[in-house]
Amino acid sequence: MRASGPEYFEMRKPREIVVGGTPFKLKYVNTDQVLNLLFGFERIKSTQALMLLYLSGGLTLQDKEPAKGSCEFSTKKMDEKGETKWFLYNLPEAPSDDLSTRNLKEFFKALFVAYKLDDDLVVSLG
Repeated sequence: MRASGPEYFEMRKPREIVVGGTPFKLKYVNTDQVLNLLFGFERIKSTQALMLLYLSGGLTLQDKEPAKGSCEFSTKKMDEKGETKWFLYNLPEAPSDDLSTRNLKEFFKALFVAYKLDDDLVVSLG
C-alpha cells in the first residue's frame, strides 16, 4: 500500500485511484476505503477472510499437497463440489519492507491461520 513517495499510512489525506466510470463521472477508491474493508469489521468470517487473502496476493490454490518448505502456510479444504483443494499462503518479508508493510503481512498471516482453523478473526484497534 505504497505509492512512489510517502507511505499511505503516513499521509494526512487519503490517496485516491480511478477504478472505472466514464470520462465525465469517474469512480474512485481511496485508501480509507481499503483500510475500512480490512479493519472495519469487528469479526472477519471465513468467507470475508478468503476474499481478503485473495486480494493480498499471497494466496494460491492447487490440487496436490505442496512440497515441504514451498510455502509459509497451507491447509486442505473441500470445495463446493466435494473436491479436495490445497490453499497455500506465502507472503514473505522483503528487505525493502517498512514497518507498516511488515505489520500488514503479519495481519494477513494471522487471517490465514484463522481461516485454516475455520475460526473468526477478531479485530481490535483499541
